[in-house]
Amino acid sequence: MSVTQSKRQRKSFADIFIPKKYQIEAIKWCLSRPAAGLFLAPGLGKTVVMLAVFDMLRKKGIVKKMLVVSNRRIIYNVWRQEVNKWNLPYTVSLVHGQSKNVAGIKKKERALDADADIYLINFEALTWLITRPRQLKKFAGGMLVADESSKIKTWKRKRTKALKSLLPLFKRRYIMSGCPTPKSLMDLYAQIYMLDMGKALGRIITEFRNSYFYQYGEKAHGLYGLLEGSEEKIYAKIKNLVIRFSEDELDLPPLIEMPRRIELPPDARRIYNELEQDFITFLKTCTLTVANAGAAQQKLRQF
Repeated sequence: MSVTQSKRQRKSFADIFIPKKYQIEAIKWCLSRPAAGLFLAPGLGKTVVMLAVFDMLRKKGIVKKMLVVSNRRIIYNVWRQEVNKWNLPYTVSLVHGQSKNVAGIKKKERALDADADIYLINFEALTWLITRPRQLKKFAGGMLVADESSKIKTWKRKRTKALKSLLPLFKRRYIMSGCPTPKSLMDLYAQIYMLDMGKALGRIITEFRNSYFYQYGEKAHGLYGLLEGSEEKIYAKIKNLVIRFSEDELDLPPLIEMPRRIELPPDARRIYNELEQDFITFLKTCTLTVANAGAAQQKLRQF
């Protein structure tokens, strides 16, 4: 269990957090509706915007607790630190532990049982969470945030189905992403469903596909293309749910690029060179191959 408290004798959140114009608009957008999507590029303050929304809703007595679902790295390294950074007077419980051993499960149980204000859990643990109906009662009428919501873009995945089953518990539901459509607009369906339970894009994904896409190639591969005019229609359907900003609206200073040279260890350099030149490399446990130059570039970035 990880529970932290942010009650210190220093300036309050309202004194420290001076939001930019686009952040003010995002906060107003989220406060004005029970469900909303915040699609904002990485590094532009999505987390503090959502913390500000929770803070205001909490002070108004609209919600008491918030459940944040995200990648493990983000719940460890971003959310806890942001609560401390902005001196928010809320306790945070990190609901995480290995599901394959008794100690890990007990650790998660203790974190879930803890009397906290904000609970953080990773996407993979959602299938475990839905098996705890007694503890879930504490979130009734609360606030749900899916950070990096593109992780639930696949409708058939267990994590997506688990999150779907939790939706009726919450009075407020929000999704956040810097890249909500990593592959195509098909990725939007499950994310938008988390907000309105199918009102905008259809109650089932088949309805969404038939309305805006056509299938091509062999049916077994499930390849879909956009019907003419569908992009505009989809955006029109979700315009009252999602807020985005153009570069002009962000009013940011000019981008300054600062190259950093990284020295790779000898083994990593060998693998890097092989993959860059031949699109294939041999690891201790497997053979790694990529299909084309684009895939190779993405894989090389991971090094």
